Amino acid sequence: MAGGVGIPGANGNAEVRRRYRILPQARADMADLADYYRPLPPKFLVKLKRELRKKFRVIGQSPGLGQAAPVRTPDVRQTTAFGHTILFRDTPAGVEILRVLDGRRLIDDFFLGTP
Repeated sequence: MAGGVGIPGANGNAEVRRRYRILPQARADMADLADYYRPLPPKFLVKLKRELRKKFRVIGQSPGLGQAAPVRTPDVRQTTAFGHTILFRDTPAGVEILRVLDGRRLIDDFFLGTP
């Protein structure tokens, strides 16, 4: 799944499009979050999804956002939204959303293969 964000150009007319792509593991993370939060009122899940998507758009506009993630891959960055950690990297084709994790979990575990 990909999204695009328009950014006004210097002359105010031209528009540069930065894209983000949600990778399969991040989609699976979001599905797991939906399952976890399903017992809560539906409005909560709607708000969570909206806040995550909003942050994805911001990341697409500003791929230097956040900070370097404490993982072995040097190009991975992290930021948070609604208590969750978003791991992403900038590529020539746009930003890739790698993972969407509960903010209380250790990030290294997800890259070393232990949940």
